[in-house]
Amino acid sequence: MTGLIGWSVGRARMIAALVLFSFAAGIAAYTGLPKEGSPNIDIPLLYVSVTLPGVSAADAERLLVKPLETRLRGVEGLKKLTGVAAENHASALLEFGFDWDKTATLARVRALVDEAQAEMPADANQPTINEVNLSEFPILVVSLSGDAPERAMQRLARSLQREIETLKPVLEVGLAGKRDELVEIVIDPLQLEAYNVTAQELLAAVANNNRLVAAGAVDAGAGRFAVRLPGNFETAQEIYRTPVRVSGDRVVTIGDLARISRTFEDATSVARFNGARAIALQVKKRLGENIIDTVEQVKARVREVQATWPPALQAAVAVDFSMDESVEVRNMVGQLEGSVLTAVALVMLVVVLTLGARSALLVGLSIPLSFLLSFALLALFGMSVNNMVMFGLILAVGMLVDGAIVVSEYADRRITEGAPPEDAYAEAARRMFWPVIASTATTLCAFLPMLFWPGIPGQFMGHLPVTLIFVLSASLIVALIYLPVLGGMAGRMSAGAGRALRALGLRRGRRPAPVAQGQRRTAFGRVIALIVMNPLGPLLAIGAAAVVIFAILAAYQAKNNGVEFFVATEPQKAILYVRARGNLSLPEQDRLVEQVERRLHGAEGVAAIFAFSGDGGLQKAGGDGPKDAIGQIQFELAPWGDRPPGAAVLADMLARAQGVPGVIVELAEQKDGPQQGKPIQVRLESDDWPALLAAAGALSARMGAMDGLTDIDDTRPLPGIDWKITVDREAAGRFGADIQTIGAIVQLVTRGVLLDTIRPDDSEDEIDIRVRFPKDARALSTLDGLKLRTESGLVPLGNFITVSPAPALAEISRFNGVRFITVRADVAEGVNANAMIARIAEDLAAAPLPGVVAVFQGDQEEQAESQQFLITAFAAAMGLMFAILLAQFNSLYNAVLVLSAVVMSVAGVLIGMLVMGQPFSIIMTGVGIVALAGIVVNNNIVLIDTFTEFSRTMPPLEAIVRTAEQRIRPVLLTTITTMAGLAPMMFAASIDFGGIGAGLAALTAAGPFSAAGWSAFYGAVVSVGAPTALWWTQLATAVVFGLGLATFLTLMVTPAALAARVWFWRGVHALAVWAPVGNRLRRLADMRLRRRARRTAPPPIIWDADDAPATLGLAPRAYADAAE
Repeated sequence: MTGLIGWSVGRARMIAALVLFSFAAGIAAYTGLPKEGSPNIDIPLLYVSVTLPGVSAADAERLLVKPLETRLRGVEGLKKLTGVAAENHASALLEFGFDWDKTATLARVRALVDEAQAEMPADANQPTINEVNLSEFPILVVSLSGDAPERAMQRLARSLQREIETLKPVLEVGLAGKRDELVEIVIDPLQLEAYNVTAQELLAAVANNNRLVAAGAVDAGAGRFAVRLPGNFETAQEIYRTPVRVSGDRVVTIGDLARISRTFEDATSVARFNGARAIALQVKKRLGENIIDTVEQVKARVREVQATWPPALQAAVAVDFSMDESVEVRNMVGQLEGSVLTAVALVMLVVVLTLGARSALLVGLSIPLSFLLSFALLALFGMSVNNMVMFGLILAVGMLVDGAIVVSEYADRRITEGAPPEDAYAEAARRMFWPVIASTATTLCAFLPMLFWPGIPGQFMGHLPVTLIFVLSASLIVALIYLPVLGGMAGRMSAGAGRALRALGLRRGRRPAPVAQGQRRTAFGRVIALIVMNPLGPLLAIGAAAVVIFAILAAYQAKNNGVEFFVATEPQKAILYVRARGNLSLPEQDRLVEQVERRLHGAEGVAAIFAFSGDGGLQKAGGDGPKDAIGQIQFELAPWGDRPPGAAVLADMLARAQGVPGVIVELAEQKDGPQQGKPIQVRLESDDWPALLAAAGALSARMGAMDGLTDIDDTRPLPGIDWKITVDREAAGRFGADIQTIGAIVQLVTRGVLLDTIRPDDSEDEIDIRVRFPKDARALSTLDGLKLRTESGLVPLGNFITVSPAPALAEISRFNGVRFITVRADVAEGVNANAMIARIAEDLAAAPLPGVVAVFQGDQEEQAESQQFLITAFAAAMGLMFAILLAQFNSLYNAVLVLSAVVMSVAGVLIGMLVMGQPFSIIMTGVGIVALAGIVVNNNIVLIDTFTEFSRTMPPLEAIVRTAEQRIRPVLLTTITTMAGLAPMMFAASIDFGGIGAGLAALTAAGPFSAAGWSAFYGAVVSVGAPTALWWTQLATAVVFGLGLATFLTLMVTPAALAARVWFWRGVHALAVWAPVGNRLRRLADMRLRRRARRTAPPPIIWDADDAPATLGLAPRAYADAAE
């Protein structure tokens, strides 16, 4: 393998061309890669939905949900099956593992749903099956608001919707706050009575005359001709002229009985934007498209369309853009690019101060080269640039230069000894080839298990290990192939320039320092010698390190800040739920929501407010809202830096919203990351419905009495009244009436009977045709006066129906075939959710709820799965690293000694949590510990590899001291560069290099000695606490503190452990001398030592021919003496 280095050095021009090609390919790849916020996650969920008009929740469970459950529970790979039965509707949500075969599973589910449909009522609609993709959420909301008529607003919104959907990157545009058009046939009950027409006759007349009949074709011998019988309604006039019955010589038409109008469906929601009635267009992009470019195209198209509107319309209708995800992505990319550049600058500064400008240039060049190669790999595998990828690059800044630093430091040492630069870099790459390979391989082993992280957190964090694997693999190519060639070329150029300057007399010849007699100890060498040169020193050093680690563990146990699932970030969006109970109409709901909304206007730090009454709302990620929510107010905060802290803004909004009589407000922050709704969710399961209701109420009461819990709600059916119409089937049967006929008549007093659809010339969509009574006749009392035409004549409907109130049962939820109710709660500010979950679990264990099974779900479920995986991944990483180290050193002792640094790094992580006042994040801190396992072993690998090399030519204790002296510089360099690269992220700070110009201008205007000028410069260039940076503080803290403590202890413990082994075998040897066979063993040992001495060749001393000294101050001592 090392022959590859000689091959590449011999083809320097080809390697130089490859370097240029790497730059070009990487820049092109980065420019073309899609830029996104969070990673795209293809959730393995399928949603099956079926509607049955008029069915109750209890009947929907029996007739719709149970047939679906019976068929679907046997689908291969199914993890969870959640069924919901509601009025007029039933659904089943199927969750699979992320390793599912989507195509085969979808086909199997379709087949099973078709089988289940055969067991459903005949009038149930065709079930639909949809995939759930959490990545398909709106990236931009375009709001139309103003005083224009509703029909004009609706047409503008639909026209704009069609225009935006023509853009290639746009997947679809959803409308919120819109109402579908409707052809409404309003029949007057008095007119029906006057013309002796019944409701079912009118309905039959409309349905039978709005049909497209396939009449076939006529073969006349001379040709074949298709026969058409068009019968679909195309205009309202055709409906007016439709005959209903004949009375003498007069034909009674629908126009005689009804009034036909083109209107809108009954409103189910009301939408407002910043206080004005509005329609919101929610733009979704296609998977893999660049979010920044997509938003720019959408905004440009909207402005083009708006420019074509008449001036009066432009003045009446305001167009606003909000919920713009590209702003966050642009800020994220800018913040992380600044962090990367800051990290690169700090790394180069450290290398310049220690190795000089040439080595710093080479090491600094390795960073962009590795990044650009990794961008090419990302493009090759069809990935995008998101926050996980960018942080992977930051995390890799300090690690990817390790190989380059080790090679450059060794080459620099050889150059100072007189070797030509070409030979020095080639020799450095050969000598450090296997240590660099081993250290990089162990680092990769720490991240390889993360590729198999299950669940949503694994899909969310999966881009991090992939990025690190790409970057570290690229760094190997740069350190072992590119760097020797570039270093040799730089050395030749430097030597040529030096000779030219000396020839011109501009530089004097450099004389090498005379060879010193003996080895002079450094200060660090004297400390290590003090530890290793006596048999008691190693034990004391190892014991002191153990005491430090145990003291840290004890301190963390006493003063830790708790555990959390994910990191708490700066909020950007939030939802305020308005809760109220009772059978409230939409105007009543809107009145209450508007009262709350008016209180929020003018709040500091809020950029946009959407208010929705009823069922509406913008599409959002995360959990569902409370069941008793009558509306929601979604608001977007102003850009970070232009507002107070997000927590203060949300607290102010909540305080403003409280106090409206009759409502409860609940604030939910829309969180980034893999969180799912409220942090505390308890699922209660039982087939005993009364016991389940009682248990849910009891648990809600218990949780309400616990300090630290807020916004407690549950999914019990809300108290309310439904009107139940009971049909006396026997009495109805005597008159030839049936449920379907009666049901259609009942619909006349509700939302109307759907007869068919019509497609007017001025509409691209089909419009429903509905028949209903006038608004003043839409009451249940109207049913008593309606009559059915039977064989016995006209019979009042009230003869066989009874209308009575009944308790409402709006929804029944089932989990894996068992009914369940979920009790949910949020935690107060400063309260740890995991601590409250433990408290609730203890309470349930002490006093179990009778007749039910309690299970924690949501974040707790994902947290337990992620925690177990990270423990397994840590063990797997340790096993892989142990195998690599055993192959590298062929020594169990050395392999275990290298891995001992991992224990020291964990202690450093705990110190970081205490010092920075951070809780232990299951995901971020856990990833940091697993990552540290691969990072901290690199120092031990370099130390032990150098000791193994030195021990071949000198006594082992001297070899230990020499190893510590020679390798402390590269060890400290690699450690400091990694820590320096992550230090800005640990403090949530970054430098905006684009703001340097504005900062300098402000400083110049205020004066270089003005405090205000420097404050303005700092504010323009440095940002602290940005939302994107807050994601990574815990992970960066874990790596910085863990690596720092592990390096400090490693430099002491590893030499001590190596010396302890030497002193142990010396003791064993001393005991053997006193044994009867001691003399024989001693002679054998002496013989082996002489044989090894004869085979050991002295190292060559290379002098540059031009710079060789005339004489040496002292003749070199004999090799054996020098070694001793």
